[in-house]
Amino acid sequence: YGVRECSPFLDHNIATTIEPTMTKHSRLLRTPPLSFSSFLLLWSSSTFLLLENQHRLLFVVEATGYIQEPYHLPFGYSFDAVYGPPNWSQVDITGNEWQSYINHEFHHLDRTTKNICHSKRRPSPINLVANQVCEDAHEILTRKIRPDDCTLQNLQFSITPHTLRADFPWDDSTCTRPTVDLPNGYPFTWIAHHVEVHLRAEHVLDGRRYDGELQMYHLGREDQRRELSVISVMLDASAQEDEPKLQEYIDQWETLAHRIEQNCRDRQEQEQLKNGTRKVQEHLFTSSTSNTQQQHDFNLTSILYKNQGHITRALDLDEYKYSRAATEVQDTTGSLTTSNFETASSSTAALSPSTTASTTGTPPTSPVGPLAPRRKMFPYDIWPTIHFYRYRGSLTSPPCTEFVSWRVLDEPLRISRRQYKALARLLTSYINEEDDCHNGSGKGRGAATSSTGETYRPLQELNKEYQNLTHCTEEDFTFRMYPPDQV
Repeated sequence: YGVRECSPFLDHNIATTIEPTMTKHSRLLRTPPLSFSSFLLLWSSSTFLLLENQHRLLFVVEATGYIQEPYHLPFGYSFDAVYGPPNWSQVDITGNEWQSYINHEFHHLDRTTKNICHSKRRPSPINLVANQVCEDAHEILTRKIRPDDCTLQNLQFSITPHTLRADFPWDDSTCTRPTVDLPNGYPFTWIAHHVEVHLRAEHVLDGRRYDGELQMYHLGREDQRRELSVISVMLDASAQEDEPKLQEYIDQWETLAHRIEQNCRDRQEQEQLKNGTRKVQEHLFTSSTSNTQQQHDFNLTSILYKNQGHITRALDLDEYKYSRAATEVQDTTGSLTTSNFETASSSTAALSPSTTASTTGTPPTSPVGPLAPRRKMFPYDIWPTIHFYRYRGSLTSPPCTEFVSWRVLDEPLRISRRQYKALARLLTSYINEEDDCHNGSGKGRGAATSSTGETYRPLQELNKEYQNLTHCTEEDFTFRMYPPDQV
């Protein structure tokens, strides 16, 4: 894969040292040791091959700086499936995405080589009912907004069999990735890796399961290089109006889903025409039967067919944007005084100074007063509160590695029912485009959702011996205050 394309461009000595063997169910290509100082980039068209000499891993990297869509492990959320939740411990987790961070320059997720979905030591998700007192001294801190920060436009959106996803760039070469500072014993910042959506919520807040859960994954560094942290936002589909920041994500996923659908229709149409299984449409010029005229008719028909979907989609988008613009809620948040900030609660209204920063990083008007809360950078500007449940748990999908520091915000983000339905449709829209738009069923659909279209791991039991669960509220801390030049 890839090496075959690149080999004509390579020095013979380099090319012959590469002996890639495709790992089962994986896109990791293993190579023998290479005598190069750090990394070797091999170029072919718009694709780079990244070789790390010490760890003998080769990855195919897009020119945009993103690793290509990873292999999807063969598990599902239906209890009737061969690899449904009761059988997750039997899933072959070779080639899971986290293995690319083993012996990484900044990260070392070496515990992801074993499937421990059977473990009950520190499982996730759980019912969140505090069993310890909060010891955190401050909110989850974010740095000051910068002009070169990553925005929504820098994310790589994907629809996988298991979730809706938006990945941050591989490094900071195209934009500066967001980071968070977690309180209580975590001295180093965590780097944003990706955002994903599950329906319904995986965690349960004191007995209540919300409609969805938006999870923000982060990679640890230094002393935390063997761990992940996840900050979760519950989604409550009870609002009358669309949530504007979430809608920006939905728009991107819908655009992607339409593009993939169109590509597959085009491919199937071409295959049908090629195999002679589709009746040839009427010739626009019946007087000519020459090969040239037949080719002209074929090209014109293909163009009309290809653009029909785009035209229909454009009309639908215009109608949708018009309806959204007619009902869009204007921001009526005014300036707050210093005393207002000091007494702010964890409600959405109280968070307004820190949540009005747009996804483009454009700062709003600075609050009045010598000190003020810092505005949250993207993607944290969607948080409805600064207070959370905290515990140590696991990944909620194979390999279920127990190395995650969870922060689950204790107030949900209210979204509209229309947005919830849009997310539900998108979750079941996965198509394996790279495999000729087909999956095992031969219907072009490969979503691994449950029979009801949901993607959450069944609730696990809190292990009180190894899992301390705290709930931090306004009684424990409020906004950290900053001088005007640090807001």
